[in-house]
Order: sequence, then structure tokens, then C-alpha cells
Amino acid sequence: MKHLLMVAIGCASVTTLITATPARSQPTKSSCPPPYVWIDVNKLPIAIRPKYTPNGKVKLLSSPCSEGPPPRSLKRKPIYLDEYDGLRCDPKTGRCRRIPADPSYIPPGVLPRRSNPPEIRVAPSTQSKRLRPPASLQQTSKDIRPHQQRSTFDGIFAPNDLRVVDNTKVKPWSPRTKIYSLFSDLQVKECSGTLVGSRHVMTAAHCVWNPKSETDPLVFEIPQKIQVIPGLNETNKPYGEFVFTPTRDSIINPPGYQSYYNPTNPIPSYPYDIAIIVLNQTVGDPPGWLTFTNLSNPIGEKASLAGYPNDTSALSSKSTSLLTASGKYVKFYDASDPLLPRVVVHKIDGVSGMSGSSMTTNINSNATDVITGLFLGSSKDKKDVQWNIALALDQVIVSQLKLWITSTSTP
Repeated sequence: MKHLLMVAIGCASVTTLITATPARSQPTKSSCPPPYVWIDVNKLPIAIRPKYTPNGKVKLLSSPCSEGPPPRSLKRKPIYLDEYDGLRCDPKTGRCRRIPADPSYIPPGVLPRRSNPPEIRVAPSTQSKRLRPPASLQQTSKDIRPHQQRSTFDGIFAPNDLRVVDNTKVKPWSPRTKIYSLFSDLQVKECSGTLVGSRHVMTAAHCVWNPKSETDPLVFEIPQKIQVIPGLNETNKPYGEFVFTPTRDSIINPPGYQSYYNPTNPIPSYPYDIAIIVLNQTVGDPPGWLTFTNLSNPIGEKASLAGYPNDTSALSSKSTSLLTASGKYVKFYDASDPLLPRVVVHKIDGVSGMSGSSMTTNINSNATDVITGLFLGSSKDKKDVQWNIALALDQVIVSQLKLWITSTSTP
């Protein structure tokens, strides 16, 4: 299917309560979206739009999303500090190198770094030529207004708290970014991110990595093209956009994401599902960027989420509108599981396409919000209860992020 465009997105879902009567049980309704839908190709941005598609349609795939609770018993393996290294891979050769994790911060239950950690396999990719120039810029600006949700499968918990941000030229909204990642065979992932440095965007690792094939999910590839749009507001791109071909220094993430990746159960990879995109040029101020830190205990802390939905969410607003919601980190996903440190659940509303959005907390009154977590998607816990999932930044992740940023600060 060489001429078929696939768009893979983060999945967030809503819990639908179905009451069972003694006489008969009601059928279980899926909390995940359909495997795919067809949309008009013109809904995609020109910069990543293919020139030729069957009947002018593109196929949008939905992933990842957990239909049911995770297995109650999973085969565990030792966790080493090298899973938190900074992985940098060359898309031309497929070879990877590591930025060793700081041994000063070893999470509980994690063993010291191995001298020869296992090699991550990355498939070399060929640059796609089916790209058009980016669209021209337009200028608009409005106020924040309520967001009307029409989807039945997004991670929205009544009452709907999502709001549309129409003035994206001020902090903390201006550093938020819309991200498109173009992979081989014209697959595209649509996500969100946040500027955290002069040329650095924080997002989820699953937004910038893709299994090369379903038959061998342990072989990965990075995008052939990446498009990052800061402060996007419908057709308004107040700070322009960045469309570039990734190099070996363009994407940095913990290799634990690849090591623990499972196409049928994404939960074990959650602690490592974070990445830094290094832009091909420096971003000015505005839009500026947000800082990040770790909370000693995130549970009960207030947090705000802001990101961009995608075209499969069936939302009343466009996929280029910035959405925001607030709430609290509720509890750890599984406090007894050493494989899932700092993975927390919450019911802060989020929809498909907002994977990689930062979650911010106002630590000091009257101070600018700082990033304390990363929105990953939606899943059920072992009690079959639906939650939205976040990776709360811990000391080792914060240390690694700073190391990755300082090592790639110069274009």
C-alpha cells in the first residue's frame, strides 16, 4: 500500500458505565475508537500532504489504546539505569549512540548501569519526496471559549472541562506545539509537545518512534520528516513552523521505551515514554519556553494540560485549536510495581492527538507554571477502571532532560 497515508495517533477514551440487571448482562462497549476512519486528504497540513492518494482519502489509524485491564501477572526482568540513557540514532545508518544516565540519581528498585547495554535496532529510512512547501501564515486572535465535546471515545470525564485557547501568543500557551511526524510508507503521527529550550521540544517517545513492521515490532524507525508548529491557532502560525529531516541529533529518548515496547500492551513502556525533539534552528522569545521540575510526591497536586486534538476525535473545534483542562494527579498507576515508577493516573480531560502534551503545576503562587508531567493517553487499571495516564517527572528524568538539552544547545 505504497500510496496509502496512515496517521497514527495517541488514544484517549471515556469510561461508559453499563448497568447489568439480574435477568441478563449488558454487552460491554469498547472504550477505544474504531481501528481506523477515512478522511479527506485536504484536512492534513500541506507540508506533510501526499501528492497522490486513492480517491483523495487518507486512512487514520488509532494507537495506542488499551481495550481492557492489563494482565494481572507480567513477567518482569531486572531494570537497569541504562534504560534511562539518552538514545540518539542516525536515520541514515540506523546506528545509535547513548548519553549515559547520571549515576547520582538511581530510582528505587533500579540496578546500576550495565557496561554493555543491549543494542537498540533502528531501521535506516529513505527520505520521502512527496512533500509540498509549508502553508502561508495568517494572523488571528480571540479569547478562551468553552469546548463542546461530541466524541464518545476520548478521555473526557463528565463534566467536560476542556476549553479552547484562542490567544496562543502569551505564556503559558505560546510554547505549546503541534507535531506531525512523517514515517516511511507515508505514515504520519499527530501529537502535541512543548518548547523547553531554545531549540528543544518535549513530547512522548511514541510520537517520534514507530515500529518498522507489525511482524517485528522490536525494529524501530524515526521520522523522515518532522513538522513542529509553536502556538498554532487554527490557520494562524504566529511563530512560523519548523519542517526538517531528522539527523542523529534530532531525537533523544530513553532506550527503555524500545526495550519495553509491546504493541498489545503499552503500559510497561510508560516510564520511558518521553523524548526531546531538537529543532534544526533556534526559536526566539516569543514564543519562549517552559521550565520543568520534579515533585517529591505528585499525588494530590494540581496540574493543567494543554495540547492539540486530531481529526479523528470528532470534535466541534478544529484539530489546530489548542485545548486545555485542569485537575489533579490522583494516584500512582501501580505503586507496588517497580516497573512503573512515577506513572500516575488522573481524570484531567484529554483527547486523541494530545499525547505528548505537558502537564504544568503552579508550585509557587504568582509564579509561571512549570512542567511536572507528560500526558501519554488513556488506559484501564487492574480493577478495569478507565483513567488518563501521565508520566510524572522524577529526579532521574529531570537530570537526563537537562543533560540532553545542554549537549545539543548549539545548532
